[in-house]
Amino acid sequence: MDTVRRAMEGGSTIFEEPLLDRHGMVQCHLGTGEPLMRRRFSPPDGRLALEYLARMDPARYGRRAAPWGGHTAAGPESVEQSQVVAGLAKRLAEVRAKQQEDRDRVRADGAVDGGAIPSGAATGGSQPHWASSTPTLVPGTPSSG
Repeated sequence: MDTVRRAMEGGSTIFEEPLLDRHGMVQCHLGTGEPLMRRRFSPPDGRLALEYLARMDPARYGRRAAPWGGHTAAGPESVEQSQVVAGLAKRLAEVRAKQQEDRDRVRADGAVDGGAIPSGAATGGSQPHWASSTPTLVPGTPSSG
């Protein structure tokens, strides 16, 4: 039991070595002559403390049902978050459908709003539309004059 308490509180020495100067010599305390030590101490373990409390007093510290909407592959999500995600997914599907309609219309017509499409743009050429020197009219945007 004492080991668990010390692990919860932290502060136990987990690493210790003599302190060396830049020449590799062990540094010693001037008054006592004892070597100075470099030590690393363990941090407190909060998860262990919570588990200990849950087992010692389950009514007060035991696990309770979380106010989450459920678990997904990415982890728990709140009810509000799932509603937002569903709305965004629906909106994304609508935007993708509109973009596909626009692509199909461009491929069928070969021109948009009376403007010429650079060669390769309508057929998915190697050069993106923003890299061409000829301006491309994009559906849904006002044409500049």
